[in-house]
Amino acid sequence: MSVVEETLRQKLRQYQLDYKQATWVLAVSGGVDSMVLLSATAKILAEDEFNQSQCVVAHFNHRLRPTSDRDMRLVMDYCEHLSLPYFVEEWQQPQAKNVEALARQARYTFLARVCRANQTRILLTAHHLNDQTETLLMRLIRGSSYKGWQGIREIQSRCLDLDLKSPYWLKIYRPFLSIDKKALYQYALANRIPFVEDESNQSEAYFRNRLRQQILPRFQTENPQYLQHFDQFAKVYQQAYQAHYENFLALEPQLILPNQEGGWTLMLPAWMALSQASLGIYLRIAFEERIVHKLPEYSQQNIDQVELLMRSLTKPNGRIDLGQGWQAIRQYDLLKVVPVANQSLSETQVFHLNVMNQWQAISENEVIGIFEQDQVTDEVAKGETLVYHLKLEPGEIADFYVRHRQAGDQIQKQDSSGRVFTKKIRRVFIDQKVVQSDRDQAWLVCDSSQRVVWIVGILKGYYRTIHSDQEITHSILYQKKTPKFTDL
Repeated sequence: MSVVEETLRQKLRQYQLDYKQATWVLAVSGGVDSMVLLSATAKILAEDEFNQSQCVVAHFNHRLRPTSDRDMRLVMDYCEHLSLPYFVEEWQQPQAKNVEALARQARYTFLARVCRANQTRILLTAHHLNDQTETLLMRLIRGSSYKGWQGIREIQSRCLDLDLKSPYWLKIYRPFLSIDKKALYQYALANRIPFVEDESNQSEAYFRNRLRQQILPRFQTENPQYLQHFDQFAKVYQQAYQAHYENFLALEPQLILPNQEGGWTLMLPAWMALSQASLGIYLRIAFEERIVHKLPEYSQQNIDQVELLMRSLTKPNGRIDLGQGWQAIRQYDLLKVVPVANQSLSETQVFHLNVMNQWQAISENEVIGIFEQDQVTDEVAKGETLVYHLKLEPGEIADFYVRHRQAGDQIQKQDSSGRVFTKKIRRVFIDQKVVQSDRDQAWLVCDSSQRVVWIVGILKGYYRTIHSDQEITHSILYQKKTPKFTDL
């Protein structure tokens, strides 16, 4: 039994997908690794266990080499030989600067479009053990973040903005990540699988190639098992990072929340209650999992400076320039990461619920968030939590926002007969005897069409009929907490 086929077969089972009715999109470049993935996957999916599945091939022609059309033709011809559907696209605007990053972005955007066209989110790539080892060495030499030391992950979720600026989530699987590339060559030769060699792999202009040609052979001489040791290191490190990240998530509502300035607020008493090691690790996770979405480029020095400002006993107030128009500002028991030009409260006070399974601060003592139903645990919904249940269709994107009332606002209700009718929110406040100050402070949850679906704490409107609890897919949760810290 081939190690390639057996590994791939086991991985398809371990991923715990409904593979009997799945469409697998395969990213195929024409190189030996992706052509082996294509051939082996097609063979396995023809077996009885998988015969209700299908694979679709996606090839992106970067047009960066004279032979790129040859690669594209090879992939197309082999797909036709196997009677498999395929999609190809040529990069219309190859860039002269930052080529690798832009090419990767263009390729994954194309792959996401192929997945969407085939109504699937499952993408398989042929990254292998040599890729993992080279990636880890490159990051060790060049430097990386705490998260980056994980190397390449076997299973990864990735959100892409497509042409219409609509986010699309991919689930990327890399079943060959623990397989030596030599085994892929052996499988290709034994099964007469055609493939091409990228001539640019021989160029010493690329750092990865210099590692492969000059440094890794020395590792092989010192210890022929070095690839397996890098594999073990990556797996252990990924487990350690995941464990720390899960612990951070449990404490996150007490540590850091989005603020009205468009940045993040760190509650320092909760941070200071941590051990020194935990504070350092969680601060890095906060930057790499949260703040990075607003501040994409930061340095290790930035994190060290923020940690010193947090720990300072002599400077209860201070600020650090983080670059790119952002600052870290300490104000006694709070530390805010905010844009320099936007440090005042937003007059419109509109908060988009566009991050799933995460609390968002809408005032100093109020948080709200949209959660997948299986994430609404007792720990998340602890205390006095108000809940609005939703039923979203498969693949539908949750798109809601929160604001205060405006003149003319209305809300829809459904009576016992199922009839949907509209009522002015002003009338609701009168009927419910809501005092004027509470009317002005009331939060309205609206959908993407600006329809009010919930006057938080006062009235739930009609969004979509739910006949039983089993139909609930998501919930919007709201909590109001007693302020513990003063924002001076």
